[in-house]
Amino acid sequence: MPTSDPLQGLKDIILPTTVESGWPALGWWLLFFASLLIILGCSYLSYRYWQHRVVRRAALKALKTLELQQASAQQINQLLKQVAQQAYPRTQVAALTGQAWFEFLNRQTQTVYFSSELATQLSTSLYQSEYPASMAQIKATRQWFCSALPAPRRLI
Repeated sequence: MPTSDPLQGLKDIILPTTVESGWPALGWWLLFFASLLIILGCSYLSYRYWQHRVVRRAALKALKTLELQQASAQQINQLLKQVAQQAYPRTQVAALTGQAWFEFLNRQTQTVYFSSELATQLSTSLYQSEYPASMAQIKATRQWFCSALPAPRRLI
């Protein structure tokens, strides 16, 4: 029986040529910078959108606090006035009272949230600090905050 080594007939392993570690192709660089610009642009617009909604978030938070404290209708109307003065020009909002005030609020949205009955309730309760706010008044205020805030302006 021949005792020859079976590995003697094999040739050496051919190693692959070394890959040069140079700069990636121009297309990869363009893709990288285009992706980076898109990500930065989307981040900027998202931040501006978030910043644009600051008044709405603060108003809804204050309304929730007043709702939990079972606030009066006078406090609800006061919050409405403060928020409107922040979101809209002060000269447009500050002098409004009574029916003109509620007409202004309704003009800022496509839906009428403060019906004449609700407006009458709110305006008569302004001088009665113990008059509690009804759920309809709180709901109308919340809906107005969600649809009228922030005041329309350009994001960019």
